[in-house]
Formats: sequence, structure tokens, C-alpha cells
Amino acid sequence: MNRFVTLICLLFSCGVTLYAVPRIDPNKPQPYTQTFVGTNLYTKGLGSGTLKGKLDAVHPTDLAGIFAVSREPQITIQKKIANDRERVTLGKTNEYRNVFRYSVHLADIAPDNSFTFTNLQAGTYDLVVLLAGAYYSGIVLGGRQPNTLTQSDFQDITNKIWKSNAYFNEKQIARMWGTTGYAGKAKVIVQEVRSLPILLQSAEERTDIETRSMKLYILEDVSMKGTGMWKVEETREFIRQEVGKFHDPTGLIPEYFCKKLSGIVVIDELEDIGLIRLSKDAPPK
Repeated sequence: MNRFVTLICLLFSCGVTLYAVPRIDPNKPQPYTQTFVGTNLYTKGLGSGTLKGKLDAVHPTDLAGIFAVSREPQITIQKKIANDRERVTLGKTNEYRNVFRYSVHLADIAPDNSFTFTNLQAGTYDLVVLLAGAYYSGIVLGGRQPNTLTQSDFQDITNKIWKSNAYFNEKQIARMWGTTGYAGKAKVIVQEVRSLPILLQSAEERTDIETRSMKLYILEDVSMKGTGMWKVEETREFIRQEVGKFHDPTGLIPEYFCKKLSGIVVIDELEDIGLIRLSKDAPPK
């Protein structure tokens, strides 16, 4: 028994992590509830591009996932046309129509922290790295256009986000960009957490877990009288995570903008971005 205690103390004193944060894998059940969540969250690639790289100075036990988010909407699925009326309305002669959304891809991660995305369409991608207690993002919201949102716009957008999904009782806006005025557009990176008890389909109540979600909100100003009135047009979730209160960092975690994760262009072949060391950079204004 004394040898066991000595070993545990030695491991902690050497900085060895005894617990690994669960890797996000939509094809496997959630680590604590054993339920399947977000099986359709990630895009099944329709392209021929491959993106690879390797994280430096990140302990594998702290790495929960790496994600690629398209800078612009892409064809995410080809949906079968329901009937002849829909075909005529869409002006389509074939059996399928393309559905455009922001694509989100989940990387395959090797034990040495090298990662690969496959079947990417040609385009520009921003990466997100989710660690145990923070996430590093290269997502750019507004490109080269200036952020012209007013304080009134910011408040109205914040209120809409808080009212959008009552399941999550904690919310945090990481970054917001937009153009003010009628038909103005806004994009917001939002983190949402369910820290209240969670009721499973089996009627079991769980107080030892939390659900965390990271989303891209897209809003439009639909006012007709000159006063800002924002409407949520679309949300695109790029991370859904289940964490255990006795194992994982819980609650809201910080976002850090990292330039090296931003604006990666994929054409139709292999794009190798090499070794990446995460950094905390000033986000674009």
C-alpha cells in the first residue's frame, strides 16, 4: 500500500496526467451518459482536398479535438427532391438539390498529435483546437470589412442569443462582428453550457455532468423603421462536448485567437501546414 501511495505522489510531482480528456467522436457514445449526440454535426466531405499538420507542445491527454470550419458556406449535403412541385420551384431537372451551410470537419488525430482532414472541398478554412480548459480558434468573422455594430446592436444581438436556446443556462460571447443598419449582417462565436441537472431519455437525472457547445451565430437586421431589430438566421454548431464535473474542467472556458490556425487555403490536393505551436494573438477587428 505504501508503495502505491508513493507511486501516485511521484507521478503528480513529475507532472504526469492520470486522466485524459475524452476525445470527441460522434461515432461513439458520450463518455458519461453513453448516449449518441451530434452524429450529423460534422460534414461528410464532398471534395478531394487533404489538410494535414501537427500540434507542438500540447500534451495528448489535454487534446479533445481539432476542427476545420469553412470560411464561407459550402455544399454540405445533396438532398433528394421531395416531389415534382419542388423540382419546378427550384428549376431542377435532376433528383437532388445542393444544401449550402458552413462545413465543419473533425480531424483524425494520431498519438503524436499529427492530424489529418480528408475530402475537403476547395476553399478557405479556419481551425479550432479544443483543449481540456480552453480552445484556440482561427475563425475570422468579418474578413477585411470593418466592424460597424453600435452598442445598441451589440445589446440586441446579445439578448437574441440569450433567448435562442433555453436548454443552455450559461452563455458567453467570445467575439462579435457585423455591419449596422437595415439588412446588416452579424457573426458571433458563442459558447453555451448546460450546468443545471440533465434529464436523460431514461428519466434519470444527472447532476455530475455538463453539456458544452460552441456555435457560430449568423444574424440579420430586419428592422423597417431605422431601429435595429436583429433576427437569428442560422446557427452552426462546431463543437458539442459532454464533460464530467469530477473529471473535466467545467463551466465556460476561454477562447484564444491563434493566427496560425486562420485562413488555410485548400485546393484539391494535399495541403501540409507543418508544425503548429498554439499562440494567443490579437483577433482581427
